[in-house]
Amino acid sequence: MGEKRCMCAKSRLASRSFLAITLTSLGFWLSTSIYMPVLPLLMRSYGYSMVDIGLVFLARSVGFAFFEPLTGWLYDRIGPRKIPILATFVGVFAVLLYSVARELHEFMAVSFLCAAVGAGISSPTRAAVARVTSKSQRGRGYGMYMSVTSMGRIGGPPLGGYLAQAVSYKAPFYASSIVMIVNFLVALKLPKEEEIQIETSVPHRSSSSKTAHIKLRTVLTAGFILLLLLRSSSVFNMHFNSTILPVYAKENPRIMATETEIGTMIGLMAMVTTVSMMLLGGLIDRFGRKKLIVLGTLLCGFTFFGFVAVGSLAQVFLAVAVLAVGEAALNLGLIVFLMDNTPSSRYGAAMGLYGLSEDIGGMASSLLFGFIYDGWGVAPVLYVLTINMLLAASVAFASLREADRQS
Repeated sequence: MGEKRCMCAKSRLASRSFLAITLTSLGFWLSTSIYMPVLPLLMRSYGYSMVDIGLVFLARSVGFAFFEPLTGWLYDRIGPRKIPILATFVGVFAVLLYSVARELHEFMAVSFLCAAVGAGISSPTRAAVARVTSKSQRGRGYGMYMSVTSMGRIGGPPLGGYLAQAVSYKAPFYASSIVMIVNFLVALKLPKEEEIQIETSVPHRSSSSKTAHIKLRTVLTAGFILLLLLRSSSVFNMHFNSTILPVYAKENPRIMATETEIGTMIGLMAMVTTVSMMLLGGLIDRFGRKKLIVLGTLLCGFTFFGFVAVGSLAQVFLAVAVLAVGEAALNLGLIVFLMDNTPSSRYGAAMGLYGLSEDIGGMASSLLFGFIYDGWGVAPVLYVLTINMLLAASVAFASLREADRQS
C-alpha cells in the first residue's frame, strides 16, 4: 500500500514537472512566433535586401550556436530551473529592442541577444523531457511536448500578422514582450533538480569525474555525429519557413498575400504540426524512430519540389500543410532517436550539441538562401531544399541504427 502511494506521488510530480517544462517552452515559442514572420517584412519596409535579412538570421544562428552548448552544459550541472528563469526575464526586454532598431548592425545585435534567450529555454527544457520519461514512453512524451509547443505557433503568427496590418509593424514586438512576462511567471514553477531525482529515482550527475568522462565519450560516437549532420541539414527547412516563405508569399504576383494571410499560413503549419506530433508520438514508440525520420525527410523533399508549381494562395496553404506533416515526423524522430542513445547524465550536453547542429544549419542557409533568392528567385532555393532532403533521407536509411527501448 505504501509503495502504491509512493508511485502515485511520483506520478503527480512527473505530471507537474512535465507540465511546467512544456508550458515554459510553449510561452517562448508563442512569444517568438508573434514577431518572427513580421521581422523580415519590417526590414523590407526599411529597404533591406534578402541578403541583409539573411545576415540578421545568421546572427541569430550564431547566438544559438554559442549559447546552446553552454546552456546544455549548465543544465547537467545546475538542473532545469535557473537558466530558463533568467532567460525569460531577459527576454521581456530583449524583444522590445527590435521595435527601435534601424541599422543593420542593430538588428543583428538584437537577434543575437534574442538567440541567447532562446538557448536558455530550448536546451534545458528539451533535455528535461527525457529526464521525466522512460525510453519506452519517450516518443509519446516528446510528441506531447512538441505538439503543445507547436500550439504557440498556431495563434502567434496570425496575431502578429494582424497587429502588423491593423496597427503597425512595431505592435507584434510589444505583444511578444507581454507574452514573455507571463512566461517568466510560468518558469518560476519549473521543477528543482531534487524533484526530478525523486521522479526518476536516478541521480542526475555522475558520481566521479572518470565516469563522467566515459559517458561523455559515449555521446560523441560516429552515430551521434551523423545524427547531428542530419539535423543540421534539416534546419534548412526552418529558414525557408521563417524568412523566404513570408517574403515570397507577399511579393509573388500570383499570390500577393497580406500580412494577416501570411500569419495564418504559418499558423496553419503549426496547427498541422501539433496534430501530427500528437498522432506520431504514439506511433513512434511502436514502429521505431528510423522509419519516421526517413519518411518525414522524403515527404519534405517532394513537397519542396511541388512548391515550384504553386500558383495561388490556396495551393500555398496546401503545400505548407503537407510540409508541416513531413517536418513533424522528421523533427520528432530525430530528437527521440538522440535521447534514446544518450546517457541520462549527459542529456543537457547532448541537447546543447543538437542545438549547435541546428545553428550550423541555420548559419549555412541564412546567407545561402538570401543570396540565391536575390539573384535568381525562389525556384533555385526550392531545388536546393529538395536535393538536400532527398540526400538526407538516403543517408538516414543507410546509416541509422535503432537503440533498445525496453528500459
